Amino acid sequence: MKTPNDGLNTSSPVEPGLVPLWPYTGKRLRLGRAATYDAHKRGDLPVPVIKIGKKLLVPKAALDRLLG
Repeated sequence: MKTPNDGLNTSSPVEPGLVPLWPYTGKRLRLGRAATYDAHKRGDLPVPVIKIGKKLLVPKAALDRLLG
């Protein structure tokens, strides 16, 4: 299911309310791919990251609150 989201594809969510760390979260935070994953590894992202299997996901509500 595709929804309008600033041109970012969030189809096929793994869990409702969660969005991928890359590209959705990284691009919304204006970070490149490598910078997004580096910030996650350092623990510098201002949102929680949830790991499900190999996927890194972020609660969309937390990201929306951060970005206003």
